[in-house]
Amino acid sequence: MEFINFDKNARRRARKDARKRRKEKERLQTEAFEVLKANDKVVSSMEEVDFSDLFLPFITLYNNPVDYPGKFVARVFDLDKPTNCCCIYESREQAKEDAAKAGFEDIIPRMPHDDIHIVEAYVWGPEYK
Repeated sequence: MEFINFDKNARRRARKDARKRRKEKERLQTEAFEVLKANDKVVSSMEEVDFSDLFLPFITLYNNPVDYPGKFVARVFDLDKPTNCCCIYESREQAKEDAAKAGFEDIIPRMPHDDIHIVEAYVWGPEYK
């Protein structure tokens, strides 16, 4: 009988330890995302961004990313390198409209190997450079 009680207590302690580790991991992730968000330059429209220094600008649209839950976030990339510039939207249609106004005419759909939060990407139109 004592062996069974010991086993139950060990399982309880293991579950409690696992909960502690999970909470600590969530706390650290939240802190890390807050640091990343602090470095973001959030603009109200992509038309405000100066793309002239970028070799090949892209906009990648994310739905419900971890750092901005419940939002659509358009992040500016220079080819495959992310920049700190982003714009936050309530809907995909708003983001698509804003990207078109800023000169991003072509849409690249999400690929199977992409991050699950990526919706699509926008490529600068023919008048680029």
